[in-house]
Amino acid sequence: MGPKYRLAAIALLLLLAPTVAFGYPITPRPLWSLISDAELIVIAKVAETEELPRDEDPWTSATAHLKVVETLKGPELESVKVPYAANMVCPAPARYVENETVVAFLARNGEGWRTVALSYGTLYPKGAEVDDLKTMIGAARAIQESPSPEKTRELRKREWLVQAAALPGTRWHGLYELEPGSDSIRSAYDRSGRPKRTRLAKRHRELLAEAFVKAPKMDPPFSMMLAILRGHQDPLVHQMALGGLEGLLALEPPPWWVRDLLWTVLARFGDTQLEERLEQQGITSWDATPQQLRSLWSAAKYELGIPEVPPTEIELGSYVPVGGRTPS
Repeated sequence: MGPKYRLAAIALLLLLAPTVAFGYPITPRPLWSLISDAELIVIAKVAETEELPRDEDPWTSATAHLKVVETLKGPELESVKVPYAANMVCPAPARYVENETVVAFLARNGEGWRTVALSYGTLYPKGAEVDDLKTMIGAARAIQESPSPEKTRELRKREWLVQAAALPGTRWHGLYELEPGSDSIRSAYDRSGRPKRTRLAKRHRELLAEAFVKAPKMDPPFSMMLAILRGHQDPLVHQMALGGLEGLLALEPPPWWVRDLLWTVLARFGDTQLEERLEQQGITSWDATPQQLRSLWSAAKYELGIPEVPPTEIELGSYVPVGGRTPS
């Protein structure tokens, strides 16, 4: 995606901010740093949220009452009260949803607690994703709290990131640190100084390719995984990429992130004329219509000799990424 289209994408998302909460413009905080920064990590039921008087600090406009189910780091507590900015839009605050189960990353705030990293510090995994998170939190703590030399810890962290990227419940967290630019929107706000791309061994790419094929997630990390696997030639990855794109484009309407996926798939098949294709289809901003995207894809398939693959049957579910919500 060219720079002018990426800027248009960001502008469009910010325009949507009054009705949709985002984790912008704060620097993204994936799982590794959340674990490191948190003094208390709990799996908890949000028993109640209580609004505070309006004349109080807007950063603490409500309190979440959490009933702890399991403690993954820190003191064993039965319940926790966490003040948060319930009525703030930007930067997106922590999300506490009554009667839902949250994984909350907390740090001390005087005699109480606060959420680490605003919206990035409250995760709502579903089903087996909870086990993925627990596994990777435990593994990260073992590395972070070990007395190993710094170089050894960095090597162990890289292995951890690859494993996190392979698991559906922690996929975004691993992929983002391996290559921040694979998430074009969030990386535009990244001021962390983390490397642009982590060098991966052949065995790392093979492990990620296997995970991508065996446990695909039809959400933005689907495109991120393909970006990281650029240059990795695997017929099953090709087929999964094409079937996923076809299935997403067949939806009415396709999800917003299908645009990033389309650009990534075209690059995978050797396209070097994306800007020209956008102009040919009359696409002058990120806000392309579904028909424009379908027409662009159809023309590119013909010109590049991309094989026809049946569309994957897709159930998108209720994907809510880290760092807030995104347009549907």
